[in-house]
Amino acid sequence: GRRLFFTGDTTAGLGAALAAARPDLLVVEVTYPSRMEEMARRYTHMTPSLLATELMALRREGRVLPRILAVHMHPTYEAEIWRELMDITDRTGCRIDMAREGMALTV
Repeated sequence: GRRLFFTGDTTAGLGAALAAARPDLLVVEVTYPSRMEEMARRYTHMTPSLLATELMALRREGRVLPRILAVHMHPTYEAEIWRELMDITDRTGCRIDMAREGMALTV
């Protein structure tokens, strides 16, 4: 079957859980841009750079990277976060989509 992995407010350290779950779709909050990593960690949120670190660790272990749906982006920083996520797509080949209201998904 297909596997979905959903994170709420979280921060770095997903690698082991992601490796064990082997999701087809990762729904992950990416609240702040990478330049705000210290604040993101303090309030247990992700940034694109934290997500990239998790993905690269999976890749080094020979894991297939899941499709990613980014959620819970702070509206003030949404465009900046999206640019950073597209950079991750360019570097990893991993498909990243931004969630939007009314979106329907097939896992």
